[in-house]
Amino acid sequence: MLFRLVRTCLFIAVLALGAFFGISLIIARLTVNPAERAWEEQKRFLADASHELKTPLTVIITNGELLKNNKYGEEKRTRFAESILVMAEQMRGLTEGLLELARSEEGRGIAFERVDLSRLVSDSALPFEPLYLEKGLTLRCDVEG
Repeated sequence: MLFRLVRTCLFIAVLALGAFFGISLIIARLTVNPAERAWEEQKRFLADASHELKTPLTVIITNGELLKNNKYGEEKRTRFAESILVMAEQMRGLTEGLLELARSEEGRGIAFERVDLSRLVSDSALPFEPLYLEKGLTLRCDVEG
């Protein structure tokens, strides 16, 4: 009878240990999943941000190289310089956006401002102009004010 009692107690202890182990795995998974999601979202955000900063940098470098080339006239060289300034402003806007995002996560408010959509569309076409120019094509963008 004592042997059966010990065997039953050991059986219950093993079952309880297994149940506690299963419950602890479930709880661990529930607590780790949000952290994993946040980590993946942060990695995706950094990849997107680096891509968004890389595009204007490429345009700035390309326009700088075209600006150094003496085969283009003064008008085109002025446009290359303007494109460099526009892309630098776009990069500044992106970095300011990143800073605002960081501030909003800290609990600070986000400032809204008016946007000139016509200028935004015109500036968005500028990165493609050097690519067209290198191929001997002309890019024209007609946007109403």
